[in-house]
Amino acid sequence: MRLFCESCQQSQPPQARRGDHCVLCGLIARREQRCYWCLNHTPEGKFCRKCGAATIADHLFGAARMLKDAGVDRFTIARQLGEMDPEQVDTFSSIYAQHAAVMYCHVDQVAAAQPYLVLRHWARELEEELLAQLPWPDKRLEELRLPAIPFDGLDHLRWIREHAAFHQTRLLATLALAVATGDPKLVKTAYREIYTSGDDRLRQEAALALTHWRTYHGTDNLWDHLDIRYRDVWEDVKRAPTSKAQRARLMMVGLEPIAPEVLEDRDPDLAFMAAIGTKMPERLANAAASSDGTKRFVAAKLLLEWGAGDRASQALLQASPDHQYKLLRELARERKPAHGLKRALFEILETTTHDELRRLAGEALARDCQPRDAAEIYRLTGGNRTVVQNLLQQGNLPPETLRDLCQAQVDAGAFSADQWGMKEIAIDGRMPPDFVPKAFVNAAAPMRLQLLRFAEQQMVACNPRGLRTFVVGVAFGGFGPEPMQDAWAVLQRSHPQTGPQIEKAVNFTTAFAQEHFGSFENMLRAVTRLLNMPDEVLSHYAMRDHAANLLRYAEDGISQHIAAHPKEALLLEKALIRVAENDRLCRSLRGDAVLFLGTMAENEKSRERIHAVLSRLDKTDLHASTNLALERLDRLTATP
Repeated sequence: MRLFCESCQQSQPPQARRGDHCVLCGLIARREQRCYWCLNHTPEGKFCRKCGAATIADHLFGAARMLKDAGVDRFTIARQLGEMDPEQVDTFSSIYAQHAAVMYCHVDQVAAAQPYLVLRHWARELEEELLAQLPWPDKRLEELRLPAIPFDGLDHLRWIREHAAFHQTRLLATLALAVATGDPKLVKTAYREIYTSGDDRLRQEAALALTHWRTYHGTDNLWDHLDIRYRDVWEDVKRAPTSKAQRARLMMVGLEPIAPEVLEDRDPDLAFMAAIGTKMPERLANAAASSDGTKRFVAAKLLLEWGAGDRASQALLQASPDHQYKLLRELARERKPAHGLKRALFEILETTTHDELRRLAGEALARDCQPRDAAEIYRLTGGNRTVVQNLLQQGNLPPETLRDLCQAQVDAGAFSADQWGMKEIAIDGRMPPDFVPKAFVNAAAPMRLQLLRFAEQQMVACNPRGLRTFVVGVAFGGFGPEPMQDAWAVLQRSHPQTGPQIEKAVNFTTAFAQEHFGSFENMLRAVTRLLNMPDEVLSHYAMRDHAANLLRYAEDGISQHIAAHPKEALLLEKALIRVAENDRLCRSLRGDAVLFLGTMAENEKSRERIHAVLSRLDKTDLHASTNLALERLDRLTATP
C-alpha cells in the first residue's frame, strides 16, 4: 500500500516507509493502510478508523476485495481469509492483480502528464475512482486493457492524447503537451475545449497551463487572433491554490511583486517566468543562450520588445528558421528598427534559403539602413519590392544612393513608379533630375513606361530643369515609336495649366521650340520625324490626335519661321504630303496636314509647288480641306 504524508496528504513513492521525509513538503510522513472495505487510508492498527472493518495484511488486499465483490460482509472477510486454503487466497489475489495492473496503466498515463501540470492530484483521484470499481466485469476489463506502447516522453503523451480510454486523461495530456511544446494548435484546444468545458477543476489547471511562459509567450502572440479572454484566465490563476508556480505566473505579467526566492528558484521555468517579470534584459541573458530552442525564442522576442537587440543577436542567429521568421515578423509588425541586429541580419541574408525570412531580414535592415549598406541589402534580397520600399522611405539616403538603387531595379526589370516610396522621393526632390534621362537610354520597353511615369511625378512635384525637355524629345520620336504615346500622355497630365491641355502642353511655336529643342530648326526636324512615323503609330487614336492638334494649333505666322529653314521646310513638306496622300490614315489628320500645307504655301518659293499638290488632292476624299487651302492661296495671290 502507498504511504501518504500526514502533513500535505500527498502520496509518496512506493518504496517510502513510515518515518521517511515527505518528497514534497519535507516533513515526516507515516505508514498508512488502505481499507479493503471503504478504500480509505487509515493508520496501521486493528480496525479501520472510518468504517470499523478489521485490518488485514497488505498482501491480502486483493483477495479481500474479491470476497467483498462476492458479497461477503465486512465482519467476516478477515476471518474467512484466515480460514481459506492459501492457494485459493493466492488465486483471488492473482485475479485481482490482473485488474489492478490494468488500472495502474491508466493511472500511470495521468502520472505521465502530471510533471507538466501544477495541480498534482489527478493521478491519485483517478486511482481512487477506478479502485472502487475493481474488480471489473470481464468485458470491461478487456475494453480497458492497453497494448504495449513503444513510445516515451512527448511521443507517449501524444499517444495518450489520441488513445486514452478516459476523456479526462486525454484532456490532461493535451494540457501537458501544450505546456511542453507551446504548440499553437494545442494551446487553442486547451482554451476552447478544456478551459471553457465547464469543469471548474479542469478550468483551473487549464488557466495555469495557458499562463506558463511557453504557452503565453512561446506561441507568437497567438492570443491576438484566438479570442482568448485573458482577463478571465488571469482571474482564475489568482484564485488557484498558492504555490511558487502560481506566484511565478503572476510575477511574469506584473500582477505580483518579484520575489527573490522565486527569481532564484532551482526550477528553471519558475525562475524564467520571474525573470520575465523584471523586464531587465540582463536577467534574460542566460535564457537567450539556452539549449531550449523555445526559451531562446521567447528570450529573444522579449529582448527585442525591450529594445535590447544587441543581447538578442546571438539568440536570433541560433534560432530555428521558423523562430527567426516569427521574430522578424514581429519586428516588421511593430515597425521597429533593428538596433544591434545588423550583423545577425546580414548573416541570415547570406545563409538562408527561406525567401520570406530573407525578405523580413532585408526589411529590418532597410528600416535602419545606412547609405553604404543599401546596395548590399538590395543585392542580398534579390531586389524584393517590400525591401526596396523600406529603403526608399529612409530619409537619410542621399540622391546618388537612390539613383543607384533605382538603376539596379531598372536593370533587373523591376522598377515601378507605383512602388511605395517613389512618390515621396519625387515630392522631396531627392532623386537626381537626370536619373530618368540616363536610365532611359538602355532600359527595356516596360521600364521606359515606368520611367516616364516617375518623370511625371517629378514634373508635377518640382518640375526639375531639363526633365520636361527630355520627355518632349521622347514624345517626338527621339527614342523610336514605342514610348511616344506614353510620353505625350505624361506631358498632358503633368502640364500645370487648366483647360484643353494638348495645345498648351506641346505647342508648335518658336518659344516652345527654343525652350525644349534649343532652336526652331531642331523642332522642324522633330515634327518631320513625328509625321514620318509608321502608319500603325499614326493610326492610333491618341497619336493621331496629338499630331493633328500640333498642326491645327500652330503659332500664327509660323510659315515665315519655317521658310527661314529651307532644307528642313522641304523635308516637312514631303512628310505632310505623305500623310495627306495616305488613305490608311485618319481623314481628320490628313485634312490637318492639307491645311498646314496651305499655311506653308504662304511662302512664295514653295507656293506653286504646294498649289499643284493641293489641286491633285482636291480630287480625293480631302476635297473639303483642299478647297479651304486653295481658297486661301487664291486670296493670297489676288492680294496686290
